[in-house]
Amino acid sequence: MAQASASGAGAGSAHARHSLSKVGLLRKYLTLDGDEPSLFRPVLILFILLVSTFAVELGVMFLPLFFSLSQFWVSVISALLLVVVVYPLLIKFVFRVLVRERTDVQKIKCIAEGAFENLVREELRYEMMAKDLEKFKLAMDNVSDQIIITDSEGMLSYVNKSTEIITGKLLEDVIGKKAGVLWGAPMTTAFYANMWDTIKKEKKVFSGEIQNKNKEGKLYTAMINIFPVLDKKGEILFFVGVERDITREKALDRAQIEFLSLAAHQLRTPLTGIEWTADLFMRKEQLSENGMKYLADIRFSVQRLNTLVRLFLNSSRLQGGKLRVEPRPVEVVGFVSAFLSRYAVVHEKKQLHVAFTEHPEKLVVITDLNMFEQVVQNLIGNAIDYTPAGGSVTIAIKEEKDDFLFEVRDTGIGIPAIEQALIFERFKRASNAIRSKPDGNGMGLYIVAETIKLLGGRVWFESTEGVGSTFYAKIPLRATEIDTRKS
Repeated sequence: MAQASASGAGAGSAHARHSLSKVGLLRKYLTLDGDEPSLFRPVLILFILLVSTFAVELGVMFLPLFFSLSQFWVSVISALLLVVVVYPLLIKFVFRVLVRERTDVQKIKCIAEGAFENLVREELRYEMMAKDLEKFKLAMDNVSDQIIITDSEGMLSYVNKSTEIITGKLLEDVIGKKAGVLWGAPMTTAFYANMWDTIKKEKKVFSGEIQNKNKEGKLYTAMINIFPVLDKKGEILFFVGVERDITREKALDRAQIEFLSLAAHQLRTPLTGIEWTADLFMRKEQLSENGMKYLADIRFSVQRLNTLVRLFLNSSRLQGGKLRVEPRPVEVVGFVSAFLSRYAVVHEKKQLHVAFTEHPEKLVVITDLNMFEQVVQNLIGNAIDYTPAGGSVTIAIKEEKDDFLFEVRDTGIGIPAIEQALIFERFKRASNAIRSKPDGNGMGLYIVAETIKLLGGRVWFESTEGVGSTFYAKIPLRATEIDTRKS
C-alpha cells in the first residue's frame, strides 16, 4: 500500500511539472511577464480616425445639394461635426476598447498566476506525501509485530516486513487475496463468526488468541487485534490487523502456574499440622489466659496462610482451566455471619465498626460453597485490611428476581481513578494499597472476578481515593454446574 501510494505521489509530481510547463507557455503567449511595445494599437487608432474624418467630409459635400450653403459654412459644419461629435465618440470608443482589453488581460494574468501558484502548492504537497509515506513504510517495517491492512471485505492491501519474514509470503504475492492466507493454522468457524460480528456488525476492536504457523511450519501462539477504521459517516473504510507472537509469554505463564501450584501443595501439609497442633493444645492443655491468646493468634495466622495457599491454588486452577463449579444449597446470610465472627479478632483490634444488618432473615441459594467463600473472604478481607483504625465496614445481602447482590462498603483508602481499570487483573494492586499494606499479593480481586464469572454473575465497584470503596457481586440464585477441566 505504501509502495503504491509512493509511486502515485511520484506520478502526481510529474503531472504537476508538466502543468507548470504549460503555464509557462501561456505566460509567454500572453506576454504577461511584461507589456512589450506594439505598433498594432496606434495604427488601428489612426486608421479609425482617418476613416471617420473621410466619412464626415464625404457626407458634408452633399449638403449644398439640399441647402444653399457656401463653401465656408460647409467647412465650418464639417469641423464642428468632427470636433463636437465624431472625435469625442471616437475617443470614448477607443478608451473603452483599450480599458476592456487591459482588464481582460489582467484577469487572464491573475487566473494564470493563480493556477501557477496552485500547481506549485500541489507539487509540494505531493512531495510531502511521498516523504510521509516513506516514513510510514520505514516505521512499519521496523516493528516486530505483524501489521496488515485489508479492505472492508478482508482483501489484503498491505503487509509489513515482519509479516513477510515470519510467513515467508511477499507483499506482491498476497495483495488482493483474503487475509486468511497469512494464517497457517485456520481457526474454527465460531472464531471467524465472532470476529466478523465484532469488527463488521458492531464495528468494534476484536482481540483474540490464535495458533499460527511460520514459514518453517512451526506452530506459535499469537494475540491478534483487528481495528476497523471508519469514515465520518461511520462506514468502514478498511481494517488494520496487528499480530504479536506471545509463545514465550504463554510458556512463562505456564511455568508460573506450575510453580504456584507446586508451592501451594507443598505448603498445605505443614500448615495443616500447625493448625491441628494449635487446636489440640487449646482443647487438651490447661493454658493461661495469655497462652490461649497466643495460640489463638497462631491459629488465626495459620488460617491466613491457608487462605493465601488457597488463593494460589485457585489462581493456578483458573489459569489452567482445572476448576469445577459444584452447586449445592448454601445459606448465605448465616455463612457471612459466621465468617465475620471468625474475623472479629482483626476488626476489633483495629477498632473498626463492622455492620451486617441489611439482609433477609435467611437466604438459601444453589451455588459453589468454596467459590462463594473466596468471594466473601476477599471482599470483606480487603475492606477490613484497607480501612484505617476507627473506620467502618458495612456488608449487605439483597435478594433480587434471579440473583442476589452481595455488597461490601468501606470508608478505607479507596482506589485512585487512574488505576481502577486494572484492579481485577492478576498481581495488580493500587499504589496506595501497596503503601498501606506492603505484603499484599494482588491476587484477591482477580480471584473474585474470575470466580464470579464462573458462577454466572458479575462484579463491579465504586471508589473514591481517600473516601472509600463499595464492591458489588451479583450472583445467580441458582448456579449451573460447570467443569472447566481440560482433558
